[in-house]
Amino acid sequence: MKKKIIVIAAVIAILLPVIAVPCVAFFGAPMFDNVFTAGVIDKLDTLERTEEKKVLVIGGSSSAFGLRSDLLTQELGMKVVNFGVYASLGTKLMIDLSRKYVKEGDVILLAPELDAQTYSLYFSAIDTLKGLDGRFGYLSGVAKENRIEIAGALWRFTSEKLKYMLTSKPDPDGVYNRRSFNEYGDISYPRPYNIMQGGYVAKNISFEYDSVVSDDFVAYLLDYARYCSSKGAQVFFTYAPMNSAARAEGETQKEMADFNRRLGEAFKNGDEQLIKIISQPNRYVIDSAYFYDTDTHLNDAGAILRTARLASDLKRALGINTPVAISEPKPPEAPVEQGGEEWITPGQTDPELFVLRDDGATYSIVGTKSGAQSLSEMILPTYYGGKRITLVAKGALSNCKTLEKVVVPEGIRQIADGAFDGCSSLKGIYIAAKSSDDIIAGDGLLVGVPDSCTIYLTNADVTDFNNHYSWSKYSDRMKKAQ
Repeated sequence: MKKKIIVIAAVIAILLPVIAVPCVAFFGAPMFDNVFTAGVIDKLDTLERTEEKKVLVIGGSSSAFGLRSDLLTQELGMKVVNFGVYASLGTKLMIDLSRKYVKEGDVILLAPELDAQTYSLYFSAIDTLKGLDGRFGYLSGVAKENRIEIAGALWRFTSEKLKYMLTSKPDPDGVYNRRSFNEYGDISYPRPYNIMQGGYVAKNISFEYDSVVSDDFVAYLLDYARYCSSKGAQVFFTYAPMNSAARAEGETQKEMADFNRRLGEAFKNGDEQLIKIISQPNRYVIDSAYFYDTDTHLNDAGAILRTARLASDLKRALGINTPVAISEPKPPEAPVEQGGEEWITPGQTDPELFVLRDDGATYSIVGTKSGAQSLSEMILPTYYGGKRITLVAKGALSNCKTLEKVVVPEGIRQIADGAFDGCSSLKGIYIAAKSSDDIIAGDGLLVGVPDSCTIYLTNADVTDFNNHYSWSKYSDRMKKAQ
């Protein structure tokens, strides 16, 4: 009898977590329903309700930030549904979720960001679960080949969900919240001008076809186009907006034209053009003044400009001969940075030990002098010569081999890709900003530092940074400073 009891207890002990994980994941109160990716739920709800012919725009956050769907609807006389959320979900997921809503007479507009991830079959199970938290019926739209990944991500998803159940669920401030989307699926949060120091994040926009486009992704798009055609829908392709200041060195009109030509050829099946490219890439390489906080996120004026150009392309492709009524706005000007000695950070490392670039209203840290290269700790300076220091540029601290701790004070507004590349002893990056909206991080923030290097937040909540566009990719490396 005792053996039976022991066996039963052991079986229960084994089965309990197996049962508990999906119960908490799928039936526990939603914890991620305010985060940015949860906007996908509202977009799916809109598609459920839409019976008439529509223009369905499929992309990442550049579509969310870069369209005025109300204006485009007026131009085309067709309802526009902006099905762009976040590149972390992957282009493939958005394509898969859209399939059941494709109807006769629809126009499907593919607009992925020019990036190797968005031009691939990348899929994030954890971001999908967070995006659909509380509305898991929509998981039925996930492709069969990705469902095993969903199952594999359940443990991590449940762990994070339980953590928030025991504290409070994330409700990000600023633009990166589900509430920022309007009824069309556009971001309607006010974005008056470019807030990036120097106007861009990184010079990494490249039209090198072989390093961007994956063959299996193209094959997937062609299969999708055949499916849409069987439903009586047309599939077009346009380019996502790209910051002209962020183009890789040496990129020319020739590279753009070659990329466009090769992509057009890839979208053919013999002589049949399964996906028609309706735009020229140079039309979507846009002045930096029209961007907001990344090299693909447009501000309010930029969204109108991109919509005007897209309306022209779509009208031409659809044979609509009326002129575009949307006027392209002038580039907005950012206010001049103000501030005096109040921006001096107590204890800041001597600014004379850094190589500073004069950006006009502000300075950027672009390198170090010998006196800084032997330090084990430093507090980045935020004021020098009557002006603020606001940007840490690419490779700025690359010669600081002995640096173990770096404090990034509140005055620093942006850290570029590879700013710490070469800091082989770095253990901790201490961010003093009070909000994730106050500082922009490049995609390569941790390039060239040890795997053990941790980002510590001294004044902000980790949840806030974990759910911000430019910081979420570092969620597994961030902690609250003690």
